[in-house]
Amino acid sequence: MKVFAKQLTFVASLLALVATSSAQDANVQTSTLKKIQQTNTIVIAHREAYLPFSFLDPNKKPIGYSLDLCHKIISAIKNELKLPGLQVKYVMVDPSNRIQTIKEGKADLECSGTTHTLSRRKDVDFSLSVMISASRLVVRKSTGIKEIEDLNGKKIAAASNTTMLKGAKQVAKDAKIEPKFIETKDHDAAFAMMVKGEVDAAVLEDLVALPMIAKEKEPTKYMTTGRDLSFDPNALMLRQNDSDFRAVVDRALARTFTSGEIFQIYEKWFKPLNQPVTEAFKGAVRAQSIPE
Repeated sequence: MKVFAKQLTFVASLLALVATSSAQDANVQTSTLKKIQQTNTIVIAHREAYLPFSFLDPNKKPIGYSLDLCHKIISAIKNELKLPGLQVKYVMVDPSNRIQTIKEGKADLECSGTTHTLSRRKDVDFSLSVMISASRLVVRKSTGIKEIEDLNGKKIAAASNTTMLKGAKQVAKDAKIEPKFIETKDHDAAFAMMVKGEVDAAVLEDLVALPMIAKEKEPTKYMTTGRDLSFDPNALMLRQNDSDFRAVVDRALARTFTSGEIFQIYEKWFKPLNQPVTEAFKGAVRAQSIPE
C-alpha cells in the first residue's frame, strides 16, 4: 500500500511538472514580442489628461513625456523584429483599470506615469524608472492650509488606487489626524473638486499639479504646499514573466539614459513648467545607464 501511495505521489508530481512545463511553453508561445510580430501591431496604453506625461493633443493624438520614451521603445522593437511598418494602436486607461488592462493583455505597454511598487508587481512588471517624483497637497491659497495637520476633520481628494492616496492616508495616520478622504476616478477629478471648493485639498504629484494650476483662469489662487506625502519612482508597465520583451524595453531606455537624450526629452516637457531636473532624477539616470 505504501509503495502504491509513493507511486501515486510520483505520478502526481510528474503531472504537475508537465503541467508547469506546458504552461511555460504556452507563455512562450504568447510572448509579447511574438504577438507583436504575428500581428505587426503594438498596443500602447495611455491617459487622457495626465499632463505632461500622457495626454491627448487637440487632434486627440496621445503625446507627452512618457509617450516620447515609448516611441524610443517602439523604434527598438521595429529594429529587433525587422518590422519597419509596425503599426501602433492606442488604448486609453485611467488609474482604476490600467493594471488590469496590462494584466489581461489588452495593451502591451502602459505609457503614462505609474508608480513602481512591490505590491503592483504581483500583477504586472515594470521597466527601468523613467521619473522620480513626490506628491503634495494642492490647495486654494485662501484656505490658509499649509500642512496636512491643518486638514483634521476636513476633506482631501485623491485618485483611487494610487500611491498618492495610500501615502497621504499613512501620513495622516502618523500625524494622528482624521481627515475624510474622497476617492476619485482620476487626478483631474480630484483637482476639480479642490478648485470648486467641494474638498479642502487634493493630493497630486508636483509635476502633474503644476500644469493643472497653470491651465486655470486664475492660477495664482492655487498652490502646492506641505511636505512630501509619497515617493513615486515612475515606470512603464508591461506583463509579467516576459523577460525578452522587458529586455528590449529596458535596453531602449538605458540607451536613452546613457546618451543623455533623456534630459532633452525632460526639458521638452518640463522646462515650460519651470521644473528643473532634480538631483534625484539625475541620480536615477546615472544608476540606470546600464552598459550593453
